[in-house]
Amino acid sequence: MASPAVLPSTSSSSNSNDESTSHHHPPGRKLSGGPMMMRQRKFSVHGAPLPPPPPGAHYHRKLSTHMGDIKAKFLFDFEHAKPHVLSPIDWENAVGFSSSEEGSEGVFFVQFEDNSAVVIKGSSTVAADMFAQDLAHYAHIDVPTFRVLRLQADDEFATICKTLNKLDAHNALAMRGRHQKSLDRPVFQVMEFVVGRDLLHISREEIFGKDNAKMTRQGVTLLRDMGRINSMDVLINNWDRLPLIWDNKGNAGNMLFVKDKRTRLLRPVAIDNSVTCIDSSAALHENFAEYMDKVRCIFNEIASTFEWEQGPLFEGVREKFVITCFERQPSVKNIRDFIKANERYDIGERGMREFLLGFMEGASAFAGLTKSDLEGMKAGIEDMIGETLKSHHMTTESVGMGKVNIDFLENILEIYRAALPMMSALLKQHGAIDGHHAAPSKSGTGKQ
Repeated sequence: MASPAVLPSTSSSSNSNDESTSHHHPPGRKLSGGPMMMRQRKFSVHGAPLPPPPPGAHYHRKLSTHMGDIKAKFLFDFEHAKPHVLSPIDWENAVGFSSSEEGSEGVFFVQFEDNSAVVIKGSSTVAADMFAQDLAHYAHIDVPTFRVLRLQADDEFATICKTLNKLDAHNALAMRGRHQKSLDRPVFQVMEFVVGRDLLHISREEIFGKDNAKMTRQGVTLLRDMGRINSMDVLINNWDRLPLIWDNKGNAGNMLFVKDKRTRLLRPVAIDNSVTCIDSSAALHENFAEYMDKVRCIFNEIASTFEWEQGPLFEGVREKFVITCFERQPSVKNIRDFIKANERYDIGERGMREFLLGFMEGASAFAGLTKSDLEGMKAGIEDMIGETLKSHHMTTESVGMGKVNIDFLENILEIYRAALPMMSALLKQHGAIDGHHAAPSKSGTGKQ
């Protein structure tokens, strides 16, 4: 899966509180996939190496740089770039763009005269991206905002292509035309530029403080937020972020942390969200069944962690979750190891409990989704881009919707619903923080 991006963040519930985003909130969808985090590396313009970035500058991936003005070479300024409103955009004021050589496919960072920026993404899975965005919006999970542009239906589509072609004309021969293949599709996205840092670029003291024995409020809040995001990842089998049930080391770049203006705390924005449902057909039934067992094992661990195995509420759903968990069963210890590797900090037993509480907050919100809601999300996306795709002899299935399997999602939601009495009791007992465990909003489903 593509690695993440360093972009600006917004959320339907907290955009107005985010220092990194504009106060203007244009209509549009919340993005499930964002540009990629660029790790600190040197940039080159027409092959000429540049000195390393100054201390504190957060360059998160190697970029190929384009000349935006015939009079001067253009280098995208990641240190000072700020979010541009997503609508309206005067593309004539664009001064240059850079493309990401790693991570998300077809990601381009466009900068304007006032140093503001947007991201353009030509994705072959745009329908799945939109579906993941709707799910995140439903559970109040922060994701970048984006708009979908359709060939022939939106005049702006042609304007963007013309602008990029004009700016690209001044690039070195080896650099020209890279954007054309990515945007040679009937639908692409204009996304907000998220100004944020991943875990690799945040000190442990900033998150967890200096005292290993006492976790800060920032640390507790961050772990709860990460747990909420992971409840969505488990639902859509998004394996390239937090390694709770997947056999990998995780990807720290797929969360960007921005400071909330109201709480003054860092909060994560989930980027590069991918839906990879497993088909329950005979050919993949074994994989499907194994995945469902992994999800049940999460709730086994929750019951064990909070000493709930003998409680009356767990007794009522015991048959749903008491299974023989395989030798390498899912474990929140994977999250503990992930944070140790990226922050050199041991969250300990307290931290693992906070993460699981966040997971329960998210799972409790998603438990309110019905099969009809899921089908409504798919229908809304079909209404938005189906006709444009049809005119190009394409379907939503060919641009990612084939990865969205309602039966797979509904099976996981049934597990979430069965655990709801236990989760509700534990969340009530241990308390919510900073507005966590808020009731979900169905405004994110279906058409905008």
